[in-house]
Amino acid sequence: MEQEKTIHLKKDNILRLYIEKEDGTKTGEYLEFDLDDLEIFERFEEIEKEDKKIRDTLKGKLIVIEKQEDTPKKQKDFIKAEKEFFKAETQLFNKFLGDNGVEKLLYGRKLGWTTLGELNKIVEEQIQPLLKQNARNFKDIMKDLYGSKTQNEGDVME
Repeated sequence: MEQEKTIHLKKDNILRLYIEKEDGTKTGEYLEFDLDDLEIFERFEEIEKEDKKIRDTLKGKLIVIEKQEDTPKKQKDFIKAEKEFFKAETQLFNKFLGDNGVEKLLYGRKLGWTTLGELNKIVEEQIQPLLKQNARNFKDIMKDLYGSKTQNEGDVME
């Protein structure tokens, strides 16, 4: 007789941020972060560095474009540089927010200078503090679980 059993790990440390429209109604979409992911801050730091590179690249392109004579080509080059910038920023945000995270937050809006500023504000003021709080909670959990074993060798969690 063949027996079949299943096992699974709990997913009790997941942060779900539900997305609302401007009028406060839920879109049905959400961003999800696994708060047990120890590499989340490393990814965030990498993204901040990459964001600086993307912005520096745009700045360099705009300097070159500004030196051109006022022609239709100058306007096309400006639009092309802006589109490349928004595409790179969308890909970058999605690395942190998850698949289609930007699209979920925009909920049908186009990414532009205003919405990009809003995205930065959401990450910095709403998501990042929650992740930092979890990092502090994780440190306390690790102390509780392993603190007594490491006290003779010095507390590595301090």
